[in-house]
Amino acid sequence: MAADGNEPNKERVSMRKMTLHATAQLALLTATGAVGQAQDANLASALQTSYEAEAKGDYPAAIKPLEGVGAANKANYITQLRLGWLYYCSKDWSKSTTHYNTAIELAPFAIEPLLGLMLPQMAAGKNDDALRTAQLAVRLDPNNYTALSRTAWLAYLRQDYRAATSTYRKLVALYPTDTEMLLGLGFSLKLSGNAPEAMQYFRTVLLLSPNNPRAKQGLGEDAGGGVGGGGGDRPGPPRGERPPFRPRGKF
Repeated sequence: MAADGNEPNKERVSMRKMTLHATAQLALLTATGAVGQAQDANLASALQTSYEAEAKGDYPAAIKPLEGVGAANKANYITQLRLGWLYYCSKDWSKSTTHYNTAIELAPFAIEPLLGLMLPQMAAGKNDDALRTAQLAVRLDPNNYTALSRTAWLAYLRQDYRAATSTYRKLVALYPTDTEMLLGLGFSLKLSGNAPEAMQYFRTVLLLSPNNPRAKQGLGEDAGGGVGGGGGDRPGPPRGERPPFRPRGKF
């Protein structure tokens, strides 16, 4: 069908769409004319006040000026993204989710609002929603470190160790000396029944971080003899509380 060379290149079309969206987003961020300049001045003042309040840990005061800049800024990406973050810091998961979703609508090809949306989703215990959000981010940016590490982490929490192993393998291929990802891969392999290969990764961690207690736990060398004792026959998170490694990215 493409023999005559007339069929559009799908990747080129997709990139063109992304460029058009980026141009539209830039237009939203850089309004022109007297009205636009006035709105920018109001928003700049509100943001400055917000930043100063956040630095003091006063999240209600950081939110107030942004909520008060008027309906026009409801279509402003920066405002929505920041309100998503501030409501997350205030532990209002519902409002945080609402603002992050609005930011996603305003910038559908942006990665950062997707990463932001995962924060209230995970905090509210909606890990399935967070996993879907992470997977969407990975589709947009296949090598995004934060999206991949959270995808692997969430699969691990669901005890889907094969899926976690697959994603951690990719992360370790991209970042071979990242001890957190090496630990994630090691524990995922061990819990999916591939203990011999897992040992290789725990030993690699010990080369990078001598005496690392989590690597020793994986090798069954910790004082407790593995999870909850018992000679290390059930490797993994300490007493099932949480994985013995951390996902990367700002939480």
